[in-house]
Amino acid sequence: MILPILLTTLIAAAVGPPALVVHADRPSHAISPLLFGVFFEEINHAGEGGLLVEQLPNRSFEQPQQGDVIPGWRFEKPEGSLANYAIDTNGPNATAPHTLRVTKGKGSKLISTGHFGVVNGRRVKLALRIDAKAESPGAVIRIPLPRNDGVLDHASAGFIAKGFEVGTEWRTMRESLGSDASRRFLGPLVIEIDSDTTIWFDFVSLTEDATWKG
Repeated sequence: MILPILLTTLIAAAVGPPALVVHADRPSHAISPLLFGVFFEEINHAGEGGLLVEQLPNRSFEQPQQGDVIPGWRFEKPEGSLANYAIDTNGPNATAPHTLRVTKGKGSKLISTGHFGVVNGRRVKLALRIDAKAESPGAVIRIPLPRNDGVLDHASAGFIAKGFEVGTEWRTMRESLGSDASRRFLGPLVIEIDSDTTIWFDFVSLTEDATWKG
């Protein structure tokens, strides 16, 4: 038993430490220029909430509703209000038919805190897109923006509200949003409902303009 161990030790000592030799001057085959980057898998927000510029999860409301919870969104309403929200299937796109329906929603709020908070503040410009329609004409939604300490406050001199009138046919509303905040911060996106008619949201997207290659 001792002899095999001794022979193994002597051979290893003669060969020396292991080494990896790369012959860069002897390529075996060409590598496609389309193969580059690192291994990527949509796990733990590597894509959505990571490389993807979209700041809002579940922007098209296609993720299944879980009881009263719609993934990525929170609903707040005044005390005593009959407002409610739920997933509907009346969207304009047959391949992604789900919408978020708000009924008797005057004074209520749709809130998304993003994947890890919505980036806003100093030198941040956000591109907002909302696809929506209302049951009756005259429906209005508003997007409040934070004042300079990152707080949503209607009484603040720094408060800015972007208002949109929602028509009775599907339409896309776009706006460039910003804040007078002197620093960058993480906050929510809030959609205030200023109408008691039913409003459907098919798509709510928020992206930052300052991205790689625009």
